Parts: sequence; structure tokens; C-alpha cells
Amino acid sequence: MKNKTIFLTILLIVTLILASCEGGSSGQPGGKTTAGAQGKAFIGGDIGLEGVFLTGTPPAETLDNSNEPFDITLKVENKGEWDVNDVESNVEIVGIQPEEFDTTRIALNKNATESLTGAKLDSQGNTIAGSIFYYDFKDLKYNKNITGSYSFPLRANMCYTYGTKATAQLCILADLTGKTRKTGETPLCEPTDTNVPVENSGSPVHVTNFAQSVTGTNKVSFSFNIKNAGNSDNRVSEKKSKCNSEPSKKDKIYVKVDIGLPKTEGYVKLFGETSGSEERAVYCTIDFGTTEKSDFKKQVNIELTYDFKQFVNTDLLVKHVE
Repeated sequence: MKNKTIFLTILLIVTLILASCEGGSSGQPGGKTTAGAQGKAFIGGDIGLEGVFLTGTPPAETLDNSNEPFDITLKVENKGEWDVNDVESNVEIVGIQPEEFDTTRIALNKNATESLTGAKLDSQGNTIAGSIFYYDFKDLKYNKNITGSYSFPLRANMCYTYGTKATAQLCILADLTGKTRKTGETPLCEPTDTNVPVENSGSPVHVTNFAQSVTGTNKVSFSFNIKNAGNSDNRVSEKKSKCNSEPSKKDKIYVKVDIGLPKTEGYVKLFGETSGSEERAVYCTIDFGTTEKSDFKKQVNIELTYDFKQFVNTDLLVKHVE
């Protein structure tokens, strides 16, 4: 696994930022509620949208010569915690020649007609499931005459715009280097920590390996990795690009870092042969200058947005009938 880096710098003097970080028919509300523990920021998980072919759509087998019409229905459920607008979710059926099944390429490519609301935690820590949408492709039939039987690999390509929210806490001390700390005195928190806990919302891309260090009398640095947490066959690309795989669009994730002052944001590029196996490290530095500090913990909010492409496979057997 390659590990690339990009440097982001947040320079804070009093409350002034001097430089920013570099570097298919109906929708259904979730409704179902699952009891959970309170005190969590997110439900978590490594899935955004999940697609599955409904039983019998397509059927396991069909007949040639237009003798047996059939439908394809893909059930898509928002298992993650990011809301997806209708036009930001698309399904394309591939693996067959449309004209051989009395359809067109356009008819096999559909956007959702309703938004897919993400799963949510209520005030009691219970999980409210995300919404569901059904993509319907109607009245297909194989119109050729064959000998014996043929098997076709059917694939539903899913493309959607999604996002990740992650949180971690920084340790800020009046005396970051410990010069005035008495022997044996335990600080409120540790300003140097290579394993800072980080919480991610349910999504296929995660923030991992959050770490903090002291880089000067009045400076704190922190870093984190961005990683595809799901199947390595899935692809990431620039948000709202319709999963564009051109070099200028693929493997790009938009990153926002918010520590309570004006947000720092920009694109991070995941370089490499396969985006599924890539991680990218992001670095930020906070310079407090001569501002008087106290001891406290500061929440860091990170938001990632991107297009995500995944697929669902099945097989369709076409048999000859006399």
C-alpha cells in the first residue's frame, strides 16, 4: 500500500487565520429504529449505499426469441449517515447489449427520483434506518434465436455523491512543552499522542490514524489518513463528477477541516494505480503565537465529500425454446 502525503497549515494568531490548509419506483423512509448506546457521535460502519437485486428480478434464467419478458429491480438502501439527493444517485445496467433485450442504453441508465436519507441517531442513541429506493428496468426480453443456452453477466453500476464526517479531540495546554510542569505532575491531557481516538460517520471512506504532536513552544501539529474503508474494487472520484474516471477527476476527495475558526478546505488527491488500496496522509499545524492559553481539549471536525462507484453482480441464463 502506497502512502502519499499532503501538507496543510493552519496558522492562528489570536482569532485570525493567516494561512489555510494546503496540501425504482418509490422512495421509502427508513422508519425502523434500533436501540443503541448513547454517547456516540455516529452510528459508524463502512457502507454508504447498498444495492441488491430483488429475488427473481432478474430471474435466474429466461427464454430466447422474446418468449419470456422479465424485469430487473435493484433495491438501494442508504446504510450510511449522509443524505443523497435524487440526482446524485445513478444506476446503470451493463453486461448485455440493449438491442438484444428490446431496450436502449438510455433506458438502462437511471437516476433516483427521490432523495435517499441517511441513517440517523436519535437523542436516545437509537438508530433510525436510512431510506430505500427501487430502480426498476421493465419488460426486457431476449429477442435472438440461440442454440442451447448462453449466460450473461449482469452488473448494476452504482454511482453516487457521498460524504464522511469525522471527529477527534486535540489536547491544548498552556505549557505545551512541559517546561513549567512539576516533576510527577500529570497534565490534563497528552499533547503528543500517536493514537488519538477518531469517530467516523457511516460511510465508505474513513479518517484514520489521527495523531497529534508538539512542534514548538506555541505550536501543535496533527495528522490523519484518508482511506477507502470498503471493497478495493470500488472507486472514488471528484464530487458531483458522475464518477468521472479521467485523471483530473479520479481519486479526488474534498476535505474540510474545522477547529472552530474559518474552515480550511481543498481537494486531496489519492495517487496510485488503484484508488481502492490508497491512503493519503494530511498534516495541519496550529500556531498560537503569543496568545495566552489554558489547558483544554478542542474538537476537530473533518468532512470529506466525493463520488463513489460500486457495483452489484448477478448472472442471467438464456435458454433456447422450440
